[in-house]
Amino acid sequence: LWLCTPVGSDQLPTKFEGPGFDRLRRAAAGDLATGEATDEPLDARCELYLREMNAAMPELPPQLPEAPSAQQIDQETVVLESISRLKRRFGPEVHQRAVELARAPATAPSPALAELAAQL
Repeated sequence: LWLCTPVGSDQLPTKFEGPGFDRLRRAAAGDLATGEATDEPLDARCELYLREMNAAMPELPPQLPEAPSAQQIDQETVVLESISRLKRRFGPEVHQRAVELARAPATAPSPALAELAAQL
């Protein structure tokens, strides 16, 4: 399923391309919960996930006004889409571990992981 939403414009897209484009594929039921197939330990995958999540998140998330402009909505949509792709790519196990570390960075097994978790 190909989806394309307008980003930076009020006009409906006429081509499947650009930042609002998302290509979805049917997956087997077992594939939905696994994320990327890898032999890396959970904390190593979590470190990569946190690094990419920190890059995707704005430094100060904007507080949208009561009536946000189309541009503000588009910017928020792009950020949320990139976060959603990260969650799908790494899977729920890595996301859950990252949330636990973000809540309590001191519990991280390494200083690098603790620092990444504290940045969220």
